[in-house]
Amino acid sequence: MIADAVNYYLTGTVGGDLTLAHTSGLLSLDGKWDRSICSNAGIPLGLLPPLKQPGTVRGRLHGALQLELQLPSRIPVISVAAHDTASAVCGLPLRTQEAFLICGSWSIIGHEVVQAIASEDARLSGFGNEGGVEGRSLFLRSLNGLHLLQKLRAHWSERVGQEISFTQMSIFDDRRHTRSVCFNQSVGSSFLRSTRHCCGLETRLPQNSLHTLLTTSAFSHLPSTAG
Repeated sequence: MIADAVNYYLTGTVGGDLTLAHTSGLLSLDGKWDRSICSNAGIPLGLLPPLKQPGTVRGRLHGALQLELQLPSRIPVISVAAHDTASAVCGLPLRTQEAFLICGSWSIIGHEVVQAIASEDARLSGFGNEGGVEGRSLFLRSLNGLHLLQKLRAHWSERVGQEISFTQMSIFDDRRHTRSVCFNQSVGSSFLRSTRHCCGLETRLPQNSLHTLLTTSAFSHLPSTAG
């Protein structure tokens, strides 16, 4: 992992970030390297680094780097939650019963929990567990995100021969705005059909549909075990 390689370069200390290690599929629910999985994958446990929690002092800066950077002392190097999802959730002021929705190329809906959830209902609902900070787990599911909208925007722009903005896309379903949008209404209708199909939405989207599209699709898949 890149973050682990950077920490090794800075300190010379071998170690693996727990949040990144969770994305490997090689950890058990207790946050340790799973012997059975690693054995079946042909990976000797001796090749895997000791795992460190975010916030752990990984060591002190190499003497050579201290001199190169003209620092007065060998400063401590402290690990962070190197997995971007874990860092994003860590920065949210979440209350106990609140879920999170992170939007990017894809969307991630989830809930921060004290212990990993491995129920059959969670599995059938497509949820999994990733590493969080301070020993907590992230119970989450990946969904279609902004990459879908970006690709559709590029397709519609090429099709009509002009740049289509996200603002225009968000009002495709409002017939009152048909005259103010400078492209064929069938383009907008096709966009809505495509996004409804891909995101599993069956109901009509109201105005400002880009926000509604993501939040409605995401929260409709939260199983009862997330709370």
